[in-house]
Parts: sequence; C-alpha cells; structure tokens
Amino acid sequence: MNLTPATMDKVFFNFPVSLLRPAFINVQKVCKDIIDYAIFKHSETLQGNPTKRIKDSAKYYGIIPGNISQMIENGKMLYQSTPDKTAMTGIGKSLLFEYYKNDKSDFEIALLLSFLAIKSILGKKSYCRITTDYLLCRMAGYNSKTEMKELPEGLKKYQFRYHQDNLKLELKQSFGLKIYGRYTRGFFVSFDLTFEQLIKEVEMKRKRYIEKTQRGEQSKAVKKVLLEFYSTNTITTP
Repeated sequence: MNLTPATMDKVFFNFPVSLLRPAFINVQKVCKDIIDYAIFKHSETLQGNPTKRIKDSAKYYGIIPGNISQMIENGKMLYQSTPDKTAMTGIGKSLLFEYYKNDKSDFEIALLLSFLAIKSILGKKSYCRITTDYLLCRMAGYNSKTEMKELPEGLKKYQFRYHQDNLKLELKQSFGLKIYGRYTRGFFVSFDLTFEQLIKEVEMKRKRYIEKTQRGEQSKAVKKVLLEFYSTNTITTP
C-alpha cells in the first residue's frame, strides 16, 4: 500500500486533531467533518453571504458541495467548538478521499491516524523526538495525555512493541517516514530529511548534550574541590 504520492498533494485540508476521535467508529464521518471544517474556516476569510462564501471556498478546494446548508451548519459547529491552542494537522485531498470513499481496515485507519499524529507533532520542524505514549495520544485526537481519559479500544494494541513495529514499517513504506532511535527514550522521525541526515542530526545533538553535561560535571567537581581546599586551608594574615 504505497500512499506516498498522496502526501504530495497541492490541495491540503488543515484541521484540529480533535476531529480524529471518532475514527474507529466511522472514518467516513471523520473525513466529512474534515472537509466541512476546512471549507467553513476558509470561507470565513472571504466576502459575501454565508452561502456564497461556502460555494467559493468549496471551489477553492475543488469540492462540489451536496447540501450547502448542512455543510455550513456542521462546519460552523466544528469550527466554533474547537478550543484555542488545539494541535493542528493536515491531509492531502487524494489521501482524504481515499479514506472517504473506500472501506478501510482497522490497521489502515491506525496507519492514517499515526501519519496525521506525527504531522501534528512535527509541525514545521524537519525532525523531532516522539514517545509512543505521545504518539498514541495524538492518534486518539488529543493534545496531551492529561486530556485523554482512556485510550480508544482500536488503539490499545499499539501500546505493544509488535504492533508498534508493524505500524512503523508501514509508515516508512507508505509515507516515506524516516525513523531512528538508538539509546533514546522514544524515537526520532522526519519526512523531510534522508535517513542519513536524520542520524547525523540526532547524533550531533547527542554529542553536544554529552559535552555540555561533561563540562557541567567538571565545573561542579572543580568548585567542590576548591571550596573544600580553601575552607580547610584558611590563610591567616598578621
């Protein structure tokens, strides 16, 4: 299942990760909500009455709306109910419609969620470190673990190494994700860097951290010795 070309779409729908929460119940509804949210949000930047703005926005995305009133109502509800500082992600039009128009297995849904979750965490960074717990939290549609009461049933098995590895392998093959982890808590990911570039960035960062830690430990040791030396060898002047 090679979905890499879909990540190169020129038309992207940006949306809050909270829209992903019902994915395992009804992924088609999630896709419809993404479309309605993005079109309504974009329409708010346009001129004219609500119907005209929605039509113009839908045209911008290359969408032919069915029920315009329903799109306005649903899009407005989703837009206004989105909390401030909610993590955002984005999906290309062809990938979105691949899931909107076709039945998908639970694994394929988990794959899409992991892709969108990683995008939300990366943001504009070329690479970053991710823990499994944080990834699962974003896949479930939450900003952080403090917001999530319980991991959705469809994601629980991805807490285990075997299923995590299967997901990571498919992310590499389908989306071109580079993943690297060596003596790290969590793992580093990148869509933009080559695998070799990612290794170099991570190892250089590790080297700088080790050198900084060593300098700090050396400085503490010197201060401790000098403090002990001068406190026990006080010079008394006549």
